[in-house]
Amino acid sequence: MAMKLPLLVQVEYYTGSKEATDIAQWLYSKFNDDPAIPGIRIPIYFTPDDGSHEPPVPHIATEAERVVVVLLCDDHLAGNARTRNKSGITWGEYAVQLHQLCQASPETCWFVPIQLTETAFPIDKRLDDINFLQAWKFGNSESRIFVARRLMNLLIRIILKMQTGHTTIIRNQEFPPLKIFISHTKLDLDKEPKVVQTLLDYLKAENPEKTWFDSGDIVIGSLFKDAIERGLSDTVLLAVLTDSYSSRSWCRRELLLAKQKQRPVVVVNALQEREIRSFPYAGNTPVIRWNKHPQDVVDLLLLETLRHIYAEETLNNQKREDDEIFPGCPELVTMLNRKCKVILYPDPPLGPEELTLLETTGIKIQTPLQRHVLANNLRKRSLIVAFSVSQSEDLSKFGLCISHFESVYLELSRYMLLAGVRLAYGGHLQEDGYTLRLADLLREPVQSWQSVP
Repeated sequence: MAMKLPLLVQVEYYTGSKEATDIAQWLYSKFNDDPAIPGIRIPIYFTPDDGSHEPPVPHIATEAERVVVVLLCDDHLAGNARTRNKSGITWGEYAVQLHQLCQASPETCWFVPIQLTETAFPIDKRLDDINFLQAWKFGNSESRIFVARRLMNLLIRIILKMQTGHTTIIRNQEFPPLKIFISHTKLDLDKEPKVVQTLLDYLKAENPEKTWFDSGDIVIGSLFKDAIERGLSDTVLLAVLTDSYSSRSWCRRELLLAKQKQRPVVVVNALQEREIRSFPYAGNTPVIRWNKHPQDVVDLLLLETLRHIYAEETLNNQKREDDEIFPGCPELVTMLNRKCKVILYPDPPLGPEELTLLETTGIKIQTPLQRHVLANNLRKRSLIVAFSVSQSEDLSKFGLCISHFESVYLELSRYMLLAGVRLAYGGHLQEDGYTLRLADLLREPVQSWQSVP
């Protein structure tokens, strides 16, 4: 029996709408990084389209434990909401049936209707009582960002709820909030550009309930270490890197503690002049330059949190008895003093220069792909595989796009190279061609990936 994914997203829309199709594909790129680099991997499928632009048979994907159905409603969908196809179903009925399928499995399915245009409502009177997110109010350029932001929040909350082990019916308002630990130095609080204060003002305005822990809020006279440990136990760390940050011992301790507790970390680079000494353990994390837009910082924090907890759930499904799960790439500071025999971390594997160093700890580090390769080593067979890459003309028929296709052939290429297979390829030298992507993979000495014990 195939292992189920923790979560996936179905983006549904009228397939004849270029605007809705563009947003769907943009959402895919937002939640799926380049497969050649470490990053987020949230499966996203689209409405199947055989070219007729007629509604397909309504269904909920069965490959995942939890499914979020996002319905993108625009003028095209509204205009075809009552037009019957050859099977007698309208786009309005298709939307209603998707909603009913989600209602039939309330613990595992969520229905998220998005109104992209002002005149895209109503779709069907049976959906009149459903709250549609009104993305159109943000304008064309901002509406997709709004959709992505709301989807990120929902996915985070679903996974956090999964991790608590609850099996009761879950609705959006019951999800636990995301808590943020803001690590900063008081020395730079009143200095321009006042990054921390700007972030706090934004959080206060956007969140009526306090969902952050400011390291400056710790009560005078309390045990500082205990207060920090409590604050970091279930939060994500936002480190505001100002000129004096790395010189403060408690700032350094907060960062180290967050890493040791395997918490998500994002660094805001707000340096104005220079650091006397850069803190070496602030690396191996996403970094964003301060641009006076706090929402950009929060968006990156949400995205890193989603990547972190989704990786946790995915790796837990593949965990063995001797494994310890690392949702991010291992580093010496997080590996020291670990009692485990094996650390399992997300694909793709680290480069050989890092692996050689990390092996000195005596702990095996593997990704799921490396583990599979080691169990199915093909190097001794001296195989040559001729690789033919050509875009399929019927991807949309299966709810897929060219980005899905590229991800598949790059993952297949990486697996075969790790397994010791030699690839033969005729060549496609355009900028977006397979040849250049393959060359990127070959720049890493894949033999060292395979040799990891």
